[in-house]
Parts: sequence; C-alpha cells; structure tokens
Amino acid sequence: MLKKTCKCGKLINYNEKCCSDCAVQKKEQTAYYDRYKRDKESYSFYRSKAWLDIRAVVMGRYNGLCLYSLFIDGQIVPADVVHHITEYSKDKSKALDIDNLIPLSNGVHSMLHGNYTEDAKRMLLGLLDRWKKEMN
Repeated sequence: MLKKTCKCGKLINYNEKCCSDCAVQKKEQTAYYDRYKRDKESYSFYRSKAWLDIRAVVMGRYNGLCLYSLFIDGQIVPADVVHHITEYSKDKSKALDIDNLIPLSNGVHSMLHGNYTEDAKRMLLGLLDRWKKEMN
C-alpha cells in the first residue's frame, strides 16, 4: 500500500488525512475553537443540514479537488474545506450560493485567509469559471 508522511512526520497510509495522534489533536483544537472562539450563529450554520448538503454537492461537482492547487500550482491535491469566496460573516445571503463556494486544501485555505483581498476573491471566481470552461 502507498504511504505518505503525516504533518508530524509519522508514516501513514496514503488515503489517510493524518495519523491517529494528529486526528485527536485536531479534534480537540476544533472543539476548543467551536466552544470559545466561533460565534454561535456560525457554529449552528456549519452543522446545519443545508450546509452539509451544499458542501457535499460542491465537493462532488469539483471531484473533491482543490481548484487553486490544480490551476495555479498544477498539482492534484484533495480539497479539505469548502470556502466561501464572499465570507459568510460579510454576506449571509451567499452562504449557500454554489457560485460563491470553492473547494480548497487546508494549506491553500490558510494561505488565502492570511491575506484575503478583493483580488484574491476575483482570482477564486476565475478558477470556478476556468473549471466550467475546461472541465464541462
């Protein structure tokens, strides 16, 4: 079976996201964030059936691939998150708009949020358009 390295350095099966130790740590970090940092409205939204359904549709539409990695980096990388191009906190009317959602890897998502500008939003919308033109 193919192997890869977890972010902590342990060898894991290729189809696993991380080792069991990192999975436990991630779960604890997420629980802490949800309890003490995330606002209650966002917490409820991201656990709603409507969000989980549209998230599954987006992942299916783009074959579970990070579009940034595919078109910008030329790499096939699995998507971990579905990102709101116009942030949920800025415009809740676009929260379930499939044309406002793009699948990204955790690394790309973190990188984009570090410097999220209007240019970045336009670039992400362009990636969605490129997918529609090239893959359909």
